[in-house]
Amino acid sequence: MSSFSEDYQTIVLDVGACSTKVGYSDIDTDDPEPQAVVPTLVGVPINPDIPVMGCKSYFVGDEARKIRGSLKLTRPIRNGIIHDWDAFEEILQCAFMNELRANPAESSILMADKMFSPRKQRERICEMMFEQFDVQGYFVALQSLLPMFDNEVNRETALIVDIGHDITEITPVHEGFVLVHQARRTGISGRSVDEKLAQLLTETTISSRGDNLHRRLLSDTLNDLELVREVKEGCCHVALDCQEKRLEYEVDTVVETFQLPDGSEILLDEECFRAPEVLFDPSIIGSTAVGLSQLIYDTIMSCPIETRRSLYQNIVLVGGTSTMNGLPERIEQDLSALAPESIHIDLGIADNADTVTWTGGSCLASSVQFGSSLLSRDHYDEYGSGIIHSKFYFDDKPYSKSLFS
Repeated sequence: MSSFSEDYQTIVLDVGACSTKVGYSDIDTDDPEPQAVVPTLVGVPINPDIPVMGCKSYFVGDEARKIRGSLKLTRPIRNGIIHDWDAFEEILQCAFMNELRANPAESSILMADKMFSPRKQRERICEMMFEQFDVQGYFVALQSLLPMFDNEVNRETALIVDIGHDITEITPVHEGFVLVHQARRTGISGRSVDEKLAQLLTETTISSRGDNLHRRLLSDTLNDLELVREVKEGCCHVALDCQEKRLEYEVDTVVETFQLPDGSEILLDEECFRAPEVLFDPSIIGSTAVGLSQLIYDTIMSCPIETRRSLYQNIVLVGGTSTMNGLPERIEQDLSALAPESIHIDLGIADNADTVTWTGGSCLASSVQFGSSLLSRDHYDEYGSGIIHSKFYFDDKPYSKSLFS
């Protein structure tokens, strides 16, 4: 338990565009895990005149996903920006009360936040925590730094590549210090793969079948990107060479089968590796952004020359999209072609890549120094939410792992 007060536990909260991880920090285990993972998803009835499960106005998380056919689904966070604050508050209410069964008024909060979050957004979340949830203490930590505190990662120098649902952030950390001005961000992410896969699945034929099976059964369900995301997670993988893979499929096609919620099936062949190719060649969806491997290389090359070798040797992939089969091997292959021949590339993916930000936050919140670093209610009442920018080192100051460990 974190020592902000003998009476208060710390709740660690990592709200992503796709899922929200929540749980108490715990010093009694070397392998902490979030107590709950909630889809960051809110649904409202398509037809408010037709009762849906108790006549509620909002359905949140797994509940919304289960009855999505009767709901209009929204994600309150897009590209790192909160667009629907009411829905965002519903997500927090669900995480605290329904999943964790906790009273936030009896807790302090560690909130993981994106590197490039707007100042006003950070302030408004802080205000929500103290005003709506009446928390006892509050702490904001960079999502891209938190994996460094995880017991498995636990290093002072790394290039953290966080491939999330709608944002990819690449953050260089050297000897515990975040190189803020060298960090990079792109919208090419898991959602880009979802959208490309949806496009491919609406094509009318399956190239490997002689009967040219028409995909009529997808006419409605493919409007639901939630379903497409499930297809992606079940079937997609990254090819080392997409063009070579397509030539192989012309000779010997491998067909994947995915069962839809109604029991019907769809067959996939080239879509399984063509959709993820958008991560490396965004031009196939009309984007001018650079691909993931190139962006990693550009990030390292923008760092001071004396840091580059150690960054090449400490690349850590995190985030849900990073778990896609074949992705680490493709990045390592591409970087080996881009980097100087004398450079050894060491790239790894955490076993808990999807939750490593939360577990790092849990380890941080369990440290002895953490309690004294919290923004207390008294300080909030005196200085307001704007104090978070200087207190948590967002105001162009060195942001270091050593500040909190």
